Parts: sequence; structure tokens; C-alpha cells
Amino acid sequence: MERLPSLTPKQKKITFIAGGSLLLLLTTGLIIALSVRTSLLDQAMLKAENLLRERYNVDFNVGDYRFTGLATVTFRDITVLPQQRDTLAKIDRMAVSVRLWPLLFGDVKIGHLALQNTDVTLVKRDTASNYDFLFKKKATDPASTPEPIESNYASLIDGVIKQVFFKIPRDMELKNFRLSYQDDSVRQQIRLPQAEIDGGVFETSLFLNDHDAQWNLQGRVNPDRQQLRVEVSSEEADAELPFLHQKFGLRVSFDKIMFDLGEVKRITKDSLALSGKWAVENLQVKHRRLSEEEVVLPEAVGEGQLNIGKTAIEIDPSSKIRVKDLVFQPYLQFIPKPDKIVRLSVHTGRFQAQNLFDAIPKGLFETLEGIEVEGEIAYDLDFSINFAEPDSVFFASKIDDRELKVVKWGKGNVAELNQAFTYRAYEDTLLMREIVVGPQNPKFTPLGDIAPILKKTVLNTEDPYFYRHNGFEEEAFKLSIATNVKERAFKRGASTISMQLVKHVFLNRNNTMMRTVEGSW
Repeated sequence: MERLPSLTPKQKKITFIAGGSLLLLLTTGLIIALSVRTSLLDQAMLKAENLLRERYNVDFNVGDYRFTGLATVTFRDITVLPQQRDTLAKIDRMAVSVRLWPLLFGDVKIGHLALQNTDVTLVKRDTASNYDFLFKKKATDPASTPEPIESNYASLIDGVIKQVFFKIPRDMELKNFRLSYQDDSVRQQIRLPQAEIDGGVFETSLFLNDHDAQWNLQGRVNPDRQQLRVEVSSEEADAELPFLHQKFGLRVSFDKIMFDLGEVKRITKDSLALSGKWAVENLQVKHRRLSEEEVVLPEAVGEGQLNIGKTAIEIDPSSKIRVKDLVFQPYLQFIPKPDKIVRLSVHTGRFQAQNLFDAIPKGLFETLEGIEVEGEIAYDLDFSINFAEPDSVFFASKIDDRELKVVKWGKGNVAELNQAFTYRAYEDTLLMREIVVGPQNPKFTPLGDIAPILKKTVLNTEDPYFYRHNGFEEEAFKLSIATNVKERAFKRGASTISMQLVKHVFLNRNNTMMRTVEGSW
């Protein structure tokens, strides 16, 4: 290669003068910035205090604040106190720095964050709380009529993602962080004795109350690439998540949960794609409305992509969910406006039927536990509804079970369908009465002794297509969905007489959500 020609004396002089001028300009700018930064910080603090007081009725007090580095500000004795409410937050010391290079391009990104002795207390007394100002909407001028803003969900969510990752520091130190919640019936606290993010890698532990439970967190975060992986594992078996049981009667525990946001793809301003994966091990859920028994999901893994457009959000058709050996690819689309529309489809192709029954969480469908089958099956589901036009609901469910063979029945013995059974009538969760259905009941009337007009009336009322279906009627489901959407409440069911018989024979227990679903099996 030919050597580049050396600079002439004149060129050297010009280069030296230009470089010196640039260096002098940068130095002068730095000196000016350092000389006025304290006054700028004072103005920013005053503006923040006035804004919180005037808009949200919140007193924001700081004992002392000052620059402790080129781009680091240290605050001491911070208090956030909503007026006429309990103290929301107290922080002994907070140091925060902003990354200079992104700041030159207008992006405010946190470089380092340190918090020491932080107490955040959420208090709710009757209907008033010390955090309700967070959900307060900004007042608008009644004289002005705001112009409608066209929705763009891709742009909106992209903005939220950027703001969240911009606020995640590359390095962080937390010491003695406490979050507590209390109302008239619940008082619980989550403690974080120490946490650290070092170069995007973090590992720490959360404690419930004193030492009621412990969860270990580890993972990594890359704010620039907007990648995040979090893995949470429970130190003790069956450790329940806080707040849920006392507030909602819901018990939830797990051994491990993993979430991994692998990539944020900005295709156009109207198209955004989030790809990643999630996994759960030994998830346990119990609620009286869900099932009488605890529902246990040993393992499940999901991997795929969420597509976000200008007016719609969908799960990419290539996404997969695996529960044990059962793998399927669901498609879900949600269009919020102008009409709320939901579309769902599942097309499994042929697979071993036993994989389906093995994948059913334990405790969900009690009568199916222990069942053994042979052969392959295929399932197809297509569903769509426009909530503005409920009668246009589309529902098509089909299973190809020609090769299915039951080798061993589970807890439900089909022979019991030909025997007498006891029907238990419930009022909500209270057992009201037990009725024996069979010849043992002195008031029992055989089917042949019932007047034809009564039998026809019952069929027309309960199941008009009884002689045309095989226990499952799509039209009944469509009518039920449309009616319940229009009424905004559960007003009509879709159980056929066959399904009702199965429920009364095998599912003689309290009414739960899963009882209806199990009856359709």
C-alpha cells in the first residue's frame, strides 16, 4: 500500500489550530456548565416540589442535595408525604448519575443509582389511600375541546419500553429497601436487605415480613439493547405470594419462574415485535371459584413473539407453548378500537392423545386423573367476537378422535352413568339439599311414564338439538357467549343434557369455574 502523504507545515498549523479551538470550546463549555449546574439543580428541585404540591397535593421534602461528582447528585433525608395522608416514602440517602454521552443526543439514561435505608409504605384506610394521587388524571380546561388523538399502539408501547429501560441503571446498589402494605385487614412487608446490579448482572433475595418466605432473584439487564432476563425461585416449598390470599382468597406458589425479553424489533413506526420466552416450574394455584382442589402445573414453557401494530396486538402464529410433552401453537389477536375485537385459534395437527391428558394440571379436572388412552387426535378451534356486535360471534370447535381408545378410566367410572346418583343442590357455596335420582327415591318417575309433551318441552328448553349432537353443541355455545356479552353478566349457559348428566354423576361437589369445563370433556 502506498503511504499516505505527510502533512505540509501549513496543514499541520491548521490542524493544530482547529484541534486547539475545539478543545478550548469544550473546556469553556464544561467550565460554564459546572458554574451554573448548582443553580440549575436548585431550579429543578423547586419546580418538582411545586408541581407535586399543586397538582397532586404531595409534599416532597429533601434535607440536603448537592453534586458529588461530574454527573452525580446525592440527596439525603427524602420524604414523600401526601397531604392529610400517611407518609408514602422515606429515603436516607440517594445518589444518581446520568450518562453523559446519551445526554448529548437528548436521551436521559441512568448510569448509577444508590439507595440506602428506603421505606415505601402503602396505606389504605376505608376508601382513602396515600397512593391514590398516582392514578389521578390531569385536569383539563373545560373551555377547550381536545382533538381526538389517533391511537398507535406500536408507538405507545415503544415509548413505554424506552422510558423503562432508560431508567434502569447499568450499576445499582440497594441497602435496606422495604415495601409494606396495610389496610383494615392486611399488613405485610417485603424486605430487600441488599441488591446490586454490576454491569447488567444482578442477584439478590426478597424476604416476606420477618422470615415468612424467601425468593431469590437473578438475571441480567442490558438497557441499551433493551434486553431483560429475570429468574425467581422460592427458597422454601409452597411459599405463597404475599397479599393475594388475605385480599382475594387466592393462594399462589411456585418453585421457579423465568421471563426473558430477548429482542425488541422496531420494524416501522407502526410495527413493533417483542420476542422472548417464559417458563414456570411447580406452579400451584387454589381459589374456591376455580377448583376445590389445589391446581398444580409441574412445568410449562413458552417461546415466541408478540406483534404490536398501529391498531392491534397479536401473538405470532409461530409462538409455541409446551406443557410436559404437549406442544401447541395458539394464535390470539386483540383489536381494542374502534370496536373491541378478539380472535383466537388453535390448530394442533395430529399428536399422541396421552400427551394431552398428561399435560392437564393436577387438581383441575379430578375425574380425568389417572386416565390412560391410545391413538392420535387432532383439535381445531376458531373463535372471534366483536363486542359491539355480540351476535356476530364465530365459534367452531372440532376434535378428530377416530383413533382414540380409552385403555383405563380415571377416577370417573362411566358405568355409573347407568346407576342411581345423588344430586347435590348448592346456593353459591352452601349445600342446600341432596336428592337421590333413581328408583330408590319414592318420588322417582321412569322416563316411559312421563308425558310426551313434558319431555318435548324439557328438550326444547334445555337442549333442542339433543338427538343431533354428540354431547357438545356449538350453536349453544355461540348463543351463550352472545347473550352473556350483551348482558355483561353470566345469564345463559351452554350445557347440553349429556353434559349436565356427567356433571351431576361425576362432579358432585361445589360449583366452580372448572366444573363446567370438566363437564364438557
